[in-house]
Amino acid sequence: VKSLEFLRPPSLQNFVRSHPSGSGFLDLRFPVGSTVLAEGLSAQELNSEGEVVQYSRDRVGVLFPAREAPVAVRPERLQLIRECPLPIKEDLPEDPEQKVKRQKHLDRQEATVICERFLECLHQDTFPEMGEIHLFGVGSDYHSRAQDVLGVWQGAAKNLDLEVEPMIEAMLNGKMKEFFEKLCYHLAETRAPNAPYATKLIENRFAAVEWDNLL
Repeated sequence: VKSLEFLRPPSLQNFVRSHPSGSGFLDLRFPVGSTVLAEGLSAQELNSEGEVVQYSRDRVGVLFPAREAPVAVRPERLQLIRECPLPIKEDLPEDPEQKVKRQKHLDRQEATVICERFLECLHQDTFPEMGEIHLFGVGSDYHSRAQDVLGVWQGAAKNLDLEVEPMIEAMLNGKMKEFFEKLCYHLAETRAPNAPYATKLIENRFAAVEWDNLL
């Protein structure tokens, strides 16, 4: 009986919080609706209290007063301030169609936040979020190649009027690699300062460029 008690939500939640490890059990450590304090983020305006609204891969989606959309934050950067009670789950089957629709909505929200943040970094000449650079081909262990890829993205943002919506669609459809390679060919045909990065990647047939998919 005691072993079964451990599996009950309050007991399991207490255990998880006293033994935090990586990104596991985020819904128990930071329930939706809870207030958290973010610390150590590069964007100073985000080092404040916010509300947990969702989860994205290994991060917690927090809605801050300074932002209109949720920001994905690593759990180790968060401190639980006020807890929202655990919901009492009823064993009711979820409509499959509604489940798919809800997941697509969440995926689009996440892709939108990631792409907008990446594009903003390109325009501001700041380095993108380390946990997201693989989604844009910048995460190669071959540092020279990663620099070339980032150079192309920045050139596209500043010289090709790169917009966020096509990036979001490419990310959601797992086509970011193809989208990027088209940008390379387009940029290489210009006289933009970053065009040599594109030419170099094309000549090397995009070797050593690594990609991860969001979904």
